Amino acid sequence: EEDYTTSSWAEANIAEYLRVAGNILGLSEDEQAEQLEQSDVDSLVAYMRQAIDLLEKQATTEDLTEVEETLEEVKELLETAEEEYTEESWAEVIEQIEEIITELEEILKMTDDELVENNISQEYIDSLFAQIEELIASANPVLDRTALEEIVAVAEALNEEDYTAESWAEAYISYYLESAKNVLSLTDDELAADGVDQEYIDQLVTWLTNAIASLVEAEEETETETETETETETETETETETETETEAEEETTATSSDAESTTAAASGDGSLGTGDSAPIVQSIILLFVGAAGAILLAKKRRTE
Repeated sequence: EEDYTTSSWAEANIAEYLRVAGNILGLSEDEQAEQLEQSDVDSLVAYMRQAIDLLEKQATTEDLTEVEETLEEVKELLETAEEEYTEESWAEVIEQIEEIITELEEILKMTDDELVENNISQEYIDSLFAQIEELIASANPVLDRTALEEIVAVAEALNEEDYTAESWAEAYISYYLESAKNVLSLTDDELAADGVDQEYIDQLVTWLTNAIASLVEAEEETETETETETETETETETETETETETEAEEETTATSSDAESTTAAASGDGSLGTGDSAPIVQSIILLFVGAAGAILLAKKRRTE
């Protein structure tokens, strides 16, 4: 009992639970079976566990050594913390923090008897430090807007006409730019009230940066279309040349086939053909002989 604060021991009613438990244990098995049910015993055990959880360890001067060290760390933190939070929000919490520090300093001056008389438990001291942490966390931190200001300047310098309408619409440049400018127009306390923190600002910078990077310049699109058209024309010309060459080859093949057919026909029906020059010579001789005979006959008739 001396290890716990007087108030917590009384509130937990430990003494009464111990008395009831002692009475039960003093009964014989037959008496327990006659007067109690297992559920009664289970309930008593559960109540005693809850009572023990309510007990608070009595603080001693030995414990205060660690408390003093922790308090010094808190004071060092507060010396630089003011710069990390907005002036208005810090002013609201620092007064409460100083009151808690004063109380802790008073506790550090107490003797063991005074700690007992004032019902100072280790749990209570821990709760005071927890309150300081909560108060600091409730202050609004100063937000870093440098990266956001820089990317907004880049976005504002963009000319929508320099980019394709489709890429500009899909990038949501106007939306992100408006959101960013709205953030920059508010104070850190106003942003905190709207739930805007450093993480959101950093995310907004990423969104706007990616949006700008996704834009497609109008000239690039035209060049791409021209290159595509040129490639298409080249492919068409290539196909035409191929077709022309194919037709020429087909005509050459047809001509060769006709010539071969003519030669084959002449050779086959006794007409003039390669390797058959004798009939041709004979025909020419006969023509000359016949012509000469006709001339001589005409001269002879004129003489007579």
